[in-house]
Amino acid sequence: MGISQAEWEVMRVFWALGEASSSQVIAVLNQKNNWSPSTVKTLIARLVEKGCLGSQRHGKKFLYRSLIEEDRALEEEVSDLFARICVRKHKTLLAELIQKTPMTRADIASLERLLSSKKDKAVASVSCDCIPGQCTCSHHLEVTS
Repeated sequence: MGISQAEWEVMRVFWALGEASSSQVIAVLNQKNNWSPSTVKTLIARLVEKGCLGSQRHGKKFLYRSLIEEDRALEEEVSDLFARICVRKHKTLLAELIQKTPMTRADIASLERLLSSKKDKAVASVSCDCIPGQCTCSHHLEVTS
C-alpha cells in the first residue's frame, strides 16, 4: 500500500469505526497523538489520493471509509517486509515476533497445529535468495569487485 506510520494510525481508526468524519478521527487520535486537526486532515487527504479511503459528502461534511480490508492490508505489509529480508532470516524474525506477542493457550495451540502441518513439507535447508553483496550468508561473502 505504501503508506506511512502516521497514515497507518489513521487507517486503524477507519478499520475500527467503519465510516467516520475527519472530526471523529481527530477525536480518536487526539487520545494518543498530539497532532493538529490540519495534520489529520492532510493524512486523510493523502489516503484518499492513494485509494485507501473513499469519501462521500453528507451535508456540510465528508464521511470517509476504508476501501481496503484490514486483513488484506496487514498481509501486504508483512509480505512487503519479508520481501526485503533474506529468506534465511525469516525464521529468526518469526521467532522474535512469537516471543514478544502475548498469546492465549488457544493461540499457542493454533500455531502448534500450523507448525505441525508444515512438517510434511519441510525442506532440508533454506536457500538464500539474495544477490551477492546483499546479505551475510557464507556463500555470499566472496563478492568480487
